[in-house]
Amino acid sequence: MIARFEGAEETDMTLQQGISAHVVGDAQRVPCRRTVADWVTLAAIAVFLWAVPTGAKCAPFDQAVIDAAMGEPEVHYAPNQLCPGPAYSSLKQIGTSHCVLKPAQAFYFLALTAYLDPRASASDGRLVWQRVVELFTILTSDLNGPQVARPLDGWSDGPIAQAILLIKQTPVAWDALGITGRAKADWLMAAMAVLGNWGFNDANNWNTGIGLAGNFAKTNNPNFSQGYLGVMIACVLYFGQAGCDSLFTSFDYDAYIAAFQAFNWQNILQPTGWFAKINAGGTYHTMKDLMEQGGDLTHASTNLGSGAGVKLPFKYLGVELTGDNADPHAVLTLFNLESIGQNPPSQPPDPNQQLSNSQPKPMYYWSVASRKAAPDGAAQIIDASQSPVEGELGMAYEFNSTDSAGIRSDALYSFEGWLNNLITRATLQALGVWDPLRMRDVDRRMTVGGLDLLYKLEHGYHGRALNANGPNTHYRDVCVVDVVGPVFACDPTDPMHKIEGSPLEKGYVYNREIWDKLADIEPPVQNNGE
Repeated sequence: MIARFEGAEETDMTLQQGISAHVVGDAQRVPCRRTVADWVTLAAIAVFLWAVPTGAKCAPFDQAVIDAAMGEPEVHYAPNQLCPGPAYSSLKQIGTSHCVLKPAQAFYFLALTAYLDPRASASDGRLVWQRVVELFTILTSDLNGPQVARPLDGWSDGPIAQAILLIKQTPVAWDALGITGRAKADWLMAAMAVLGNWGFNDANNWNTGIGLAGNFAKTNNPNFSQGYLGVMIACVLYFGQAGCDSLFTSFDYDAYIAAFQAFNWQNILQPTGWFAKINAGGTYHTMKDLMEQGGDLTHASTNLGSGAGVKLPFKYLGVELTGDNADPHAVLTLFNLESIGQNPPSQPPDPNQQLSNSQPKPMYYWSVASRKAAPDGAAQIIDASQSPVEGELGMAYEFNSTDSAGIRSDALYSFEGWLNNLITRATLQALGVWDPLRMRDVDRRMTVGGLDLLYKLEHGYHGRALNANGPNTHYRDVCVVDVVGPVFACDPTDPMHKIEGSPLEKGYVYNREIWDKLADIEPPVQNNGE
């Protein structure tokens, strides 16, 4: 039997008063859970399903990885400070930088560890849940926190939202936050959900984020969408379907600004974000007006877009949280859509037939290919080997996509989308929401896509993407171990500083550990006070 997530619908939030009203029960977790059968062999990958675990240890993760996460720095967003990188880079310490992404991934990994086993500790005896509380406190302290303005920052904002959700479901950590900390958690989760509604609601077609700055479209490549679609799933599990929609229908811009000011979250209050004033063809618009009432700015610039704002129920590709057409399994339906799309192909699609600009791009779509030809060369596995799942359906979309430079086939962009897809899946499974029968097709293609991506990272991938190694360079070598091939070579430490953060710099170790132990992630059993 699948353990079901409980408690989301209990929340009756009154954000305008800044009150955290959710009450967490005293039920303590039984130390150990059931075990899981070993992973099936690679030959059976096409039919493999992640089933309900039947024998996992209390803490499924390796101690060395837990220790590494415990030693990571705190998450610091500093939009005016450079993140160290290549000479050509001007990337600041924002959600798309490795300076923020790796600590954010470690934060999530520790929150997941603490939820699964509140007794988990580092080798030096420090309790994981205490470090999680410390990290959250620093994240939400004066002058820190995400900008909550650009959906692309979902690279890091996604792990943050998932971590906060897990903290709420870990009684010892949630209680330790205190009243103020729990209110901050509510407000930050709500703010990120508002940005998700701005970016992904069917009624919105904005080409930028809040503040109308930045590059975005909800139909862009998966690295643009996986983070904040995961945030919307976290919102539903945090507030409940009705509670999440209530955030939007009762949205009060001034109340949010007052809360941000009270917490001194200056990153959100920047003039390029929630405080922005936009000159659209000589007519000025405030974000308050656009968020509460919507607008059409396409007459001023096609780069701005149009939409109904955020003061309406969430609806994505027809999926509704409330009302007569509410989907009772909304979180699973949303994850299905972000993973394999509305109409996943039953046969290998034509690799030369891309999805249109008006269609969302799922994480897993193509049949696996180890090489992609381009007019100026070819993207390929560096050691000239072949993916072990060649020809299977489920390859990451960004191994066969397009961008402004033409063909995109890139392991780093694929990783940047996959990491959020993976951790959202891990959260759903940990909370007992995952239904392996309902999600069978997702399981199959996620398995194929994950194995293919990891193989390409471990054997190196000479990939193609716009400005891959800086302006006017369209190829880059991405790997997680040293790889030397017939033509190309890759050092995972990137000693020449060619790219703005390798997978290792962006938290690959935590994604790999979650992937390897995913079958061991099972909802802790409650003892109901007995």
